[in-house]
Amino acid sequence: MAAKYGYPQEIYGPELILSSKEAQRLHEVAYDHYYAGEFPKAIDALDQALKLTARTVGSNHCDMAILLATLADGNSAVGNADKVFELQSRCVAILKSGAHTNSILVARIQHLMAKTELERGNLTNAVTLVNRAAEVLKLIGASER
Repeated sequence: MAAKYGYPQEIYGPELILSSKEAQRLHEVAYDHYYAGEFPKAIDALDQALKLTARTVGSNHCDMAILLATLADGNSAVGNADKVFELQSRCVAILKSGAHTNSILVARIQHLMAKTELERGNLTNAVTLVNRAAEVLKLIGASER
């Protein structure tokens, strides 16, 4: 089943394709469940993908950040803003610890963090995060996306 609104790699580019085919399949299953409103099933698929990814490439690999961002999206859908920001912050830390400081991944997560901050009523932080995401996109020349 194809995701109703597209998978992350179709929206943001191939940087969001996971290293493991099985983890990628589970990630897409999670999106299918999200779009169907089946959040517990989505979280189960993500938990499996996270365990597999931690085992195969390590807990600080960019694949973990991609999966954690998806888990944050699910928590956002059920109104758990504090958990969302925690997961998003971990994503950024993972990405900035590697070679992804200025990547579409960081920009995507900072954009999602801005949305979370806006929902929490922190307008100043939201604006700062949107500006950071825009700076990263400008640096990597992603305006064509």
